[in-house]
Amino acid sequence: TFLGSQTFDPGLIVGQIVTMQCLFYLSLAILLESFNGSRELTLSSFFDFKAASVATVKGWLTITAFSLTAVAGSGFLCAVIGRAKACLDFAATVHIIHFIICCVFCRGLPSNIAWWTMTTCSIVVMASFGECLCFQRELREIPLTRRSAT
Repeated sequence: TFLGSQTFDPGLIVGQIVTMQCLFYLSLAILLESFNGSRELTLSSFFDFKAASVATVKGWLTITAFSLTAVAGSGFLCAVIGRAKACLDFAATVHIIHFIICCVFCRGLPSNIAWWTMTTCSIVVMASFGECLCFQRELREIPLTRRSAT
């Protein structure tokens, strides 16, 4: 089918959101595990605003893990979503869901400027790199070789 002829499919969109969210947390878990070690990997590592701190080495490792997760997320966007114009929507959705979970986990809004900076940069990196990867994929040449009729 042509790219413009796709119909609205809410089931597909929900499936893509769930897939992106799962891949986001899976890659984050792998990176946090490799940086901090399994004995220190807790829900607070994922959802506590104070985990992203520039005052401690562990905080910097958390920030680095989130940054690398954004880069991995751009590849996930290309693989799961595949459309450059949808990358910002899905990158923002992943981070908005993460924000809501963080607010529920911490019972309040974040007051940590490092967390806000990290999250904003993560959205920008994930969306822009994802768009670049999708553009490259969309602009690949389509082979139009013709088989001989012999």
